[in-house]
Amino acid sequence: MPRLSEQVAQNERTLFAFLTSNEKHGLEDFIQKNPPKRKGGFPIIRLAQLYDFFESEIKHNTGRGGVHNVWSDVTNTLKALHEVSPELAKDPRSEQIEKDDEFLVELVKTIGVFFAAGLNSQLIPSPAMLAFALGATSSEAKIQLENALSTLIRKQLLIYRRAYGYCQQPRLIETISRGLV
Repeated sequence: MPRLSEQVAQNERTLFAFLTSNEKHGLEDFIQKNPPKRKGGFPIIRLAQLYDFFESEIKHNTGRGGVHNVWSDVTNTLKALHEVSPELAKDPRSEQIEKDDEFLVELVKTIGVFFAAGLNSQLIPSPAMLAFALGATSSEAKIQLENALSTLIRKQLLIYRRAYGYCQQPRLIETISRGLV
């Protein structure tokens, strides 16, 4: 979180705002929407929730070395995901599709945080790292992750290179494809 805040915020205000304010998508808002469970303790804040809080800063980070392009890529990927094909719209499993769609959105935002925070240079968004970041520890969750990644690749919204991990940034995809990275 400090890396993301450092990358997109003018100062530490955004980090402290996340921790102390009652802003939408902040810590207090998250706890109110996800109260602690009696036996399970506190829910874990995932990277997608951090993306939601910092989204405006990511969007407006247009200066030199800025990460506005990450916001653009995440936004375009999410728009493309919601362009439902006629076959999918008629699918009787619509409830499962909605659940999978939520997971796809979380996955796309998670990958976006890797790039916005500059984490991809130290932590490659590999299948194992994404499983960890998404809390996909059960067999069922790992299968859901594999299916979501396959869906994004099939729709040409994501590319995977073992050395660089998953990537949704078109410019980086081009660079990787040409072997310039």
